Amino acid sequence: MAKTKAKAARKSLTWPRGLEQTPARAWWFQHFAALPRKMPLADIAHRLGINYSLARYYARMFKYRLGELPPEERHGPRKRRSRE
Repeated sequence: MAKTKAKAARKSLTWPRGLEQTPARAWWFQHFAALPRKMPLADIAHRLGINYSLARYYARMFKYRLGELPPEERHGPRKRRSRE
């Protein structure tokens, strides 16, 4: 039983070393720590009800390991609009 708890503790999100703790960061950290491991950014943004760039900002700040979208959901690069 002790081994199971140790493995679970290693898999959970931990506060990044050297990052100053503020009330806002602590609040966002709680939300990111509650997410399943390796979610794609788009899913994180949708689940937390925030925009993609904010999800990316906090994912980088807290060193959250991101997953990838399944191949059928991936999109290629955006196409440029023609100037007509």
